Amino acid sequence: MTRSMLGRSACALLVFCLLTISTGCATRGTYDITTMPTPPAPTFRSISVSEVRVGVTTDTLDLTAPVVLRDAIVTALLDAKRYDGVSTNGGADDGTLRIDCTIVDFDRGSQLSRWLIGRFGSKAHLDASCRFTESPSDQLYAEGTFSGEVQGGLFGGSANLERMSKDLASAINRFLQRGR
Repeated sequence: MTRSMLGRSACALLVFCLLTISTGCATRGTYDITTMPTPPAPTFRSISVSEVRVGVTTDTLDLTAPVVLRDAIVTALLDAKRYDGVSTNGGADDGTLRIDCTIVDFDRGSQLSRWLIGRFGSKAHLDASCRFTESPSDQLYAEGTFSGEVQGGLFGGSANLERMSKDLASAINRFLQRGR
């Protein structure tokens, strides 16, 4: 092999690696609120995250999925440092917002299509329907669907439940910060 062939091969390998790595990864969590909060939005001193339930999903979920999602929500809210307390015991104090989530869809998508087509391939996603109620009155504050996705990544990106749960939890946190 000549020097020019080695140089071209190395350049082609570098370009392939950069394209493979930059084809995408987990995306920012999204949400769609079906029942909007009514102004003025109350300020909540604390949050209580109920046990996550599982509905019918496209693909089978790991048994730890509800716990992983609940932990991700609690962690995202604690990291925000906006509340006096974030609990999982269902506190009924005034000024507490209770979050009830149900996983309504989980789809692994096609890792091969994500690898071959990149971010235009089949996405992996985790969707949860969440209700936000004020304690102790149980008055509905808001309701909506929150999502976490994997669009691509190295070799198509795996349908990583922890990553999708963190994205979904960050979407919940963004909604609570914005109030809409």
